[in-house]
Amino acid sequence: LGHDYAVGDRQRLQSLYARGSVLVTLLASIVVSGLLPFWQDFFALWTHGAVPYDPWLAGTLLIGTAAAAPSILALGFANYSNRGELLWRTKGLQLAVFLVLSAILIPSVGLLGAAIAVVASELLVQFGALGRNIIRQTLQHPLRHIALLSVVMVAVTLAGWALGTAIRLALPWTGAIRFFAECALWLVIVLTAASPLAFENVRARLTAAIPH
Repeated sequence: LGHDYAVGDRQRLQSLYARGSVLVTLLASIVVSGLLPFWQDFFALWTHGAVPYDPWLAGTLLIGTAAAAPSILALGFANYSNRGELLWRTKGLQLAVFLVLSAILIPSVGLLGAAIAVVASELLVQFGALGRNIIRQTLQHPLRHIALLSVVMVAVTLAGWALGTAIRLALPWTGAIRFFAECALWLVIVLTAASPLAFENVRARLTAAIPH
């Protein structure tokens, strides 16, 4: 991205950024969709049951991670395209929003308030300001592209989450055996569903449908 920006190859830059942002969003959504249903079992094994599981805290952080994923590419591209002023203004504003929200939410809801402050500051500033700004300056159809990212994120996250929930309800075991079995079964089903992407013509059609 930085090279294409430096040499002024706008057409290639738009294509690469559009494909990259969809890929980042897709990968983040897949990972989060698998973590959401199985995180409780992993957390119990990791802490040996010594720490109580908080589904609202885990869900807020995981879903927030997926929602903020498109801003990761925008942040990297801004760093390599001479947008230092935009970066420091964005990061400064994000810190300010986080501190204000933390001061308001932590006294009333504790750790969940801190999680909400982190996620909200990333969505409102890093994605809402920086990400939207970079996408608008880079692509010809920014609104269509953001709409596609939203659809991909919601559809993949909900599908993987629903699959994992069904697997958790179906498996009878407990402990580590249950956790590894449900993860393995989830991976097998997801890989099978994604197997058409192994064909180049399928990937080419999907890539062509991404708005630049």
